[in-house]
Amino acid sequence: MLAIGLALNIAVVGLFCWALFSLLVHALPLFVAVSIGMAALHHGVGVTSALLAGFAAAPLTLAVCRFAFAVAQSAIPRTIVAVIFLVPAAVAGYHATLALSYLLAPLSSLREVCVWLGAAFVCGIAWNRLALFAAPSVVGRAACDQAPPVLRNSVSNGYPFASR
Repeated sequence: MLAIGLALNIAVVGLFCWALFSLLVHALPLFVAVSIGMAALHHGVGVTSALLAGFAAAPLTLAVCRFAFAVAQSAIPRTIVAVIFLVPAAVAGYHATLALSYLLAPLSSLREVCVWLGAAFVCGIAWNRLALFAAPSVVGRAACDQAPPVLRNSVSNGYPFASR
């Protein structure tokens, strides 16, 4: 019975960490969803309708950001969309890592290092998930159209370490 309890505790902590990290990476859609839900609730549409509005706003925000990043051909619009998407993720990663580092890191300098590494890590994962659906650049497409180079062995019998 104790082993089942320990296994379930580990599974729940892992599930909590996964959910927290997913919310950190998608901080902008979460912020937009909460803002729209609270605005709808403030205007008196009811709890169910406010929740529905918030749940509809989050994937719509994520889809709009990914679409704008994928469609943009120039570096400037892509940079603007990336900054709009990545800054909330980095700030959320900073504050979540700060809250966890107060539990684990005794020194303030070690805490600051951990906090900035956590923010950079969350921002990097958010960048990876944003750029996942982007089309390759023109240079990348041109490189993909070419035939791969043929690697030839300079040794006549096919063994790479054989003497000549």
